[in-house]
Amino acid sequence: MDNKIVSYIFEMIGTFIYRMMIKNVRLFNIFHKLRIKLLKYRDPIVSVNIGDTVLSLNLSHNLPLYYTKYDRYDRVIPELCFLLKQKEKFLNIIDIGANIGDTAIFIDKRMSKPIDNIDGYGEILCVEGVKEFIHLLYKNTSQLKIINAHIAETFCSDDSKKASDYEIHISSPGSAQLVKRVNENSCDHTFTTLDELVNAYPIFQCTNILKIDTDGFESSVLRGGKNFLQKNSPAIFFEFTPSGFINSGTITPDDEEIFHILSDLGYEKSLFYDNFGYLCHAVNMCDSDKIKNCIKKIDSRKIYYYDILTVHKNKIVHNELLKTLVKNDGYPEDEYF
Repeated sequence: MDNKIVSYIFEMIGTFIYRMMIKNVRLFNIFHKLRIKLLKYRDPIVSVNIGDTVLSLNLSHNLPLYYTKYDRYDRVIPELCFLLKQKEKFLNIIDIGANIGDTAIFIDKRMSKPIDNIDGYGEILCVEGVKEFIHLLYKNTSQLKIINAHIAETFCSDDSKKASDYEIHISSPGSAQLVKRVNENSCDHTFTTLDELVNAYPIFQCTNILKIDTDGFESSVLRGGKNFLQKNSPAIFFEFTPSGFINSGTITPDDEEIFHILSDLGYEKSLFYDNFGYLCHAVNMCDSDKIKNCIKKIDSRKIYYYDILTVHKNKIVHNELLKTLVKNDGYPEDEYF
């Protein structure tokens, strides 16, 4: 049978299985087992409805399951974008580690609700170096209605010459890591610093939000963007997975480095969300003891990692928005600030 026909059949079967997993809670286990069996043969591209949004992704990708099960999962950034557009009258986002474009899709969906007396579109720079994700990134962002997407096919680091030192490791469904190269295979990926990116895409020299999800490369991204960050001071939303603590149970200097970098840049107030999107802590970037206590709560059972939103001390509007986010989540802001 023709390979295209076989691929099409697997895609149709995979799409049906995934949609049934989401729609029918009672039959979830049955379709989940079918999913596992199908993945032994292929990992087809499927189209999954999340509300009125359609995402194209691999069958192995767990994003729709999390988004459907947890009502706060992946909701912080879209809400922050909506509030910033109201307050600052423009919206420019840099998404480093854009994966399949889900953040852009969910921001676009949130921005589709009208904002009084504000015209114009937002801009998002999607930065992704994993070739397995890039074709899905293009496909998903092609359906954006409010946000204009720009795509940079590269990894982001502190040194554009280091690309040959690393290789790509697909660590889990829908996730990839850069790890130190152990062989002499040729390098087919590139590194670009954040400062270089904003020079290549000058519209983003003025940016509201910087999102970083790079599975351990977050500090490197910040080091490579110090000129941009000192001039611009966007709100920063990043995933924090302390590999040293998770692997050894000991908080290492590498685990704390990102907080020192941010503090030195003038970032102070921050909100820590668990991996399901629920607010856990308000922390000052200078408070080393509280940060260590937060890290110790990562146990791979209740908390796998943190999503952290931090703002610069001189950005009054951004600091006020932290209070709004806390209040909107149903918490008394006085307890957090």
